Amino acid sequence: MLEGTSKIWRWLTIGTFSLPPAITSLVSAIHLYVWFSIGQNSVLATLLAIAFELLSIGSFVSITQLKVLDDFARKAVWIAIFFLAALQILGNVYSVFVYINSNSTTLVEHAAALFKMEVGDATNRWLSILLGSILPVTSLFFLKILASYLMAVETIKPKVGRPTKEEAEAREQMKKKKNIINERIKQRTLF
Repeated sequence: MLEGTSKIWRWLTIGTFSLPPAITSLVSAIHLYVWFSIGQNSVLATLLAIAFELLSIGSFVSITQLKVLDDFARKAVWIAIFFLAALQILGNVYSVFVYINSNSTTLVEHAAALFKMEVGDATNRWLSILLGSILPVTSLFFLKILASYLMAVETIKPKVGRPTKEEAEAREQMKKKKNIINERIKQRTLF
């Protein structure tokens, strides 16, 4: 835990940076269902959407273990996160496009006027890309911040009081092993 922070503050921070990816997963699961419904029946589309979001949540959870993973595994986790985010963006963009085309409202006209564009398919595509990619991209930034925070929490641990009995025994074991290794090194250098 970082020095000077309470447990409540730590959990509040973790919760704050975990909430956007969780909400993104929920919204994206619904959007992925719509995307997968193009080529699958509703049962398979539902299963695929749930499976991809569970993979996404699993990769989110694995960022808490980045410190103990080797370099290849760390890169694999981030590649999986970016791939799943790209899939979320695809599903979100498609769902927004379908929604905009089926519910042509004055809001689309106002957005087109804001960007000085004609109301039509090109405007609907640009708005779909803009609206469909914001949440997953923001979620990735929050994940990176959360991963950095969790690694900092693991790195900086204040020493409070005396060590526990188990910690003292573990230190003694380490000292004994270190002494044995040093003795073996000395014996090898004598010959």
